[in-house]
Amino acid sequence: MRMTLVPDSRVLDLEPGETLLLALLRQDVPISYSCQDGRCGLCRCRLTFADRISSENSLCYESAEQSDVLACQTVPSSDCLVELPNRSEVLVVPSQVTGARVIGIEGLADHVQRLRLRPFKPLHFVPGQHFEVRFSSHLSRMYSAATFPTDPELVFHIQTHHGGRASKHLINVLKTGDTVHLRGPYGNAYLRQDHSAPTLFVSSGTGLGAMSAQLRSLASSGAPHSVHVYAGFTLAEDAYGEEELKRATGKIKTLRRCERLICSGALQRGHRRGLLTDAIATDLNDLQSWRAYVFGSPHAVNATTRLLKHKGIMPNRIHAEPFHYSLI
Repeated sequence: MRMTLVPDSRVLDLEPGETLLLALLRQDVPISYSCQDGRCGLCRCRLTFADRISSENSLCYESAEQSDVLACQTVPSSDCLVELPNRSEVLVVPSQVTGARVIGIEGLADHVQRLRLRPFKPLHFVPGQHFEVRFSSHLSRMYSAATFPTDPELVFHIQTHHGGRASKHLINVLKTGDTVHLRGPYGNAYLRQDHSAPTLFVSSGTGLGAMSAQLRSLASSGAPHSVHVYAGFTLAEDAYGEEELKRATGKIKTLRRCERLICSGALQRGHRRGLLTDAIATDLNDLQSWRAYVFGSPHAVNATTRLLKHKGIMPNRIHAEPFHYSLI
């Protein structure tokens, strides 16, 4: 069998039963990957003739003949076309497992906790990625990092939910000095540095943590493009991180806008009333050449992503991470 790479038309061979990822690596084709078990999402690529492809992890079918798939989980059963992300965006990080000591648990807002950990060994990841935090053999959750790999602490901003097992454990059981276990990194919404397009950063709720880490990275490396930032909160009592956001954006010379939006509750000075989508729709027009990073609640991420596509941003230039939660 053969696969043809898009857009360079390079033709490669496929061995029977071989995954796309193994075939690409065997033939020295650059592709992002980490865990190789379908969890990290880094090896996502676009495949045509998907109705003839055997895959347990197809992500979204747009037509009968095309789909986004995970290369590590996809075994073609016929000749196919494979569209890979831009080679300048390739990220290869090792899958890592380690323990970590709890060094702090602090409330940032009514329903937001900050969990501070000191990993037992250095972790390699890129701002925007997340880790599985295993509190016990029967309880684990995915949280996005709010810090740098070089920081001495690994920090997570965590939305707590009434009745949630992890929320109860975090507030009532976990204490300083305890040990948790980490696995990762996961996620495809990592910060891309090699581009000059205007960039939009959007967070809702605790998405602020991951977004702030990316903004800190831009500040340290120097952003060659204009930067526009929107942080939204449903309730005024859940709004937090104003000083952290100011520190993250204060050294970005190309910052053009930094908005904090509150949907409901009393406004403080510098805050703006409204929804993220309404504000972006009002403030920004044609975004065809832009790139965007979106973090937070699934509803806010989905609504924002739809708007950005309508405004002209190509789907492969929207890097989104919805924060799903579970009560079990």
